[in-house]
This record gives sequence, structure tokens and C-alpha cells, in this order.
Amino acid sequence: RTSLPFRVVGYIESTQATAGTWATAPSTIQGQGGQALAAMSSLGYGQTWQNVTGSRVGGTTYYNTTGKPITVSYWDTQSTGGNNCITAGINGVTSQFSGNAGSLGWTTGLTFIVPVGANYVINRSGAGTGWFELR
Repeated sequence: RTSLPFRVVGYIESTQATAGTWATAPSTIQGQGGQALAAMSSLGYGQTWQNVTGSRVGGTTYYNTTGKPITVSYWDTQSTGGNNCITAGINGVTSQFSGNAGSLGWTTGLTFIVPVGANYVINRSGAGTGWFELR
């Protein structure tokens, strides 16, 4: 059903070998007043790593509209000499920094959590090698 209010009154997790047989007891049962809602909105629950390298651009602001915290992992590999600097800002506050100066064949990166409803931006001097989000 859509467009109707609801309230979580419990949570059950049950993995069955054959759909509809109910031959195995549930592995998790959480009733009202427990952590049913918290478990469903926690970091990593129901989320998978997504390769967003081809759809992200450094210096652009992105928003977490998933309803759950997300984890962002970014790295850069430099095969030629030169300085590199990567910074990550969350809601306008630079919170992460990684850098490497003048060496060949190095990799540097950042991993950070973006809260629900927050925005983030990655500024970089290199081209970027990998950009992933746990969402």
C-alpha cells in the first residue's frame, strides 16, 4: 500500500530454504519498544556498495536523501610525480584531508560517513580512481 501512514511495531528476520515452507525458526525477533526501527535505519542495514565513479565529479555537492547514513569511499592513484590533495566537506565543514607530495605511483584516499539529509563535496587535485557509496 502506498501513501498511507504506518508505524513499525516489530521486526522479524527469517531465512527459509524454500519460500513459504516456514521450516526454520526466525533468527531475529524484536517487538514493540525494542530496537526494531533503529535496526532498520542503521548504517549498513539493507545497503550495498555502489560504484559511482562514472557519475560523480569533484567539486560538486551531493545530497544524502536515502533516509539512512551513507559511507563514501574515494581514492586517487597518481602514476606521475606531483602533489595531490583530497578534501571532503560535509554540510560546508571540511572534515577530511589526504595528501601526497611529489612521489610516483602512490595511492591516497578518504572514507567518511554522511548523515541523513546532509550534503557532501570532494575536492581533489587528481583525476580520481575510485568513488564508492554504501547506500
